[in-house]
Parts: sequence; C-alpha cells; structure tokens
Amino acid sequence: MARKEAEQGAKTEELLVSYFLRQGYFVARGLKLRHEEMDVTDVDLWLYKRSSALIRERLIVDAKDRTRPKAMERILWATGVRRLLGIDRCIVATTDKRPAVKRFAAQLDVLVLDGEFLARLENATPESTLRLSHEDFEQRCFPKGDERLVRDWRGRYEVGRSRLVNQLDFDGCNGWLDDAVFFFDESRVSTTRDVAMRLAYASMANLLVGLDWMMRDISFEQRDQRHRDLEAGFRFGNRGREGFEELLRVAEDLIVRFSPDMKGLAATMRNRAHDELTEIPAAALAEVVAKPDVFKELFNVALELDRAAFGTSPIAPSSLGVTAQAIIGAVLDFGHMPRAEFLGAG
Repeated sequence: MARKEAEQGAKTEELLVSYFLRQGYFVARGLKLRHEEMDVTDVDLWLYKRSSALIRERLIVDAKDRTRPKAMERILWATGVRRLLGIDRCIVATTDKRPAVKRFAAQLDVLVLDGEFLARLENATPESTLRLSHEDFEQRCFPKGDERLVRDWRGRYEVGRSRLVNQLDFDGCNGWLDDAVFFFDESRVSTTRDVAMRLAYASMANLLVGLDWMMRDISFEQRDQRHRDLEAGFRFGNRGREGFEELLRVAEDLIVRFSPDMKGLAATMRNRAHDELTEIPAAALAEVVAKPDVFKELFNVALELDRAAFGTSPIAPSSLGVTAQAIIGAVLDFGHMPRAEFLGAG
C-alpha cells in the first residue's frame, strides 16, 4: 500500500508540475528545507514567477495523494512553512473533497486544490511532453553503481536546489555560480558529459531565479548602479564590500589581541584575503547581467535553461537563445573556460 501511494503521489506531483509550468511558473519539485546543515522537511513543489518589473511570486505546494489525506493537518503544516520562509502563498493539493476543508483553509489564507481538481488534471487529454519527470531525471543523472555521481554530484545538486527555499540572496547566487562553473568544467573531461551539462543548466536556472529575485530591488536603478551592486554581490556576497572588510578587520584584531607576536602575519593574511577576493572576475559578469536586455529576461532564460536541463534529449549551449548564450558565456569567462568549446567559434 505504501509503495502504491508513493507512486500515485509522484504521479500527482508531476501532473501539478506540468500544470504550473503551463501557468508560466518556474517549478522545482522535491526540495529539502535545511536549517544549520540539517534537513527539516520536504517541500513538494516550489513555485516562482516574475509577474512584473517589481512583483515576484513565491509559492509552495504540499501535494499528498493518499487514501487518508489528513488535509487539515497538511494545511497547518503548509501555513507554518509559509510563515517560516516568509513566502507569499501556500497551496495544498489533496484528494479530500469535503467543503469543510476549504473553509478551514480559507481562514488561514491557504488555497486548496481538491480531489475534483486533481481528477480533472488526471483525466485531461495527455500532452506530448519533452520533459523528464523528477524520477527520470535522477535516474539518468545519478545511476546506481556510479558512486561518484551518486555521492558527490548528487550531493552538490541537492544542496544547490535547497537554496531556492531559503537562500535567495547573493550568497545563494554565488553558490549556484560555483556549481555551474563546476559542472561546465566537468563536462569538458567527463565521460558523462550529458549529465554534467544537465546539472550545469539546472544550476544556471537556479542562479538566474536568484538574480531575478535580487534584481527586483534595483531594477529601476541606473545601469552603472546595478553594475556596482551586482559586482559587490558576486565578489563579497551578502556582506558587501564594507561588511567583508569589517570582518577582516575584526579577525585581524582578534588574532593580534590573543597573539601580539602574530601582528605581521595577521596583516599579511588580511591583505591576501582581500587581494584574492578583488581578483575574482566579478566585474565582467556583473556588466553582462546589468544590461537592460539581459536583466529583464533573467526569469525567461531561467525557464529556458530549466527546460534544457530536463529535456528528454541533450541540448547544446549553442542551440539556446541569444540571451542564454550571452549569460553562459559570461559564466564561462568567470570560470576561465573558453567560450568556443561550448558556444562555437562565433
């Protein structure tokens, strides 16, 4: 019974993924909500949409297709997670059809997709799809028997996906940027090029969602100001230049306070850390993202790269749209990789 319910639950979640993709959302399925390196709970579906230059939507969907749905309990769970994450809306998809469930959900501002809605989704004329399911994606990328892919690559991929839930900031973006560079680089030498490219596309899609979220606050700034803000974010993360330099000063003072004879070494270490960060090629990447015809398309390119990651057939970077190629080219430059190897001589 448990296995049958799990299979039906996965089927329902995939129906919902397809539905929300058709509504124009970026959809991630099966994310871990992490707190201090611990997995707290699962988020069945995480949704994101750019509604306008100023407005972004973030939603979570709890989808349980069970003989005993426990709808009231799931509504309370979704409400708690929404409050914890500070997101806009939460949705509960349940086979329960009782009107009392919807009345209870309305009191907590939770949208319920009930059994009748799910039945309509399931009975709708199936569409031909070129998208891998979550399960098919994982089987193709992390086959049993390849310990490196299962342990190292999957671990990096899963940690990266979890940032969507509670780390839509520059630290999260820098994590995805590092992931994208890693997987692009692995695709050059690995015999599993298709897997590495899929994971690079997925990391890039997450990165652009994160940047789109960050850009909502600076979208009406002058291009030079956007460039400065982005460069500082790529270089110093959430702390910014001033915050990072203050951290270095505090660290140096602590070393000198407890070990006065290490004053010279502490200053050297501080200068070295500062020099290494200023050498990060963040300016060129910020310049590309700050362009009006690029930052306005970050969300659309995220959707495009997500489709490439989950496509049933491999997609070469040179087959993507012009803006997607421009952003990939900037990331390749950031990672000191030749563009021609991925995008062609042109």
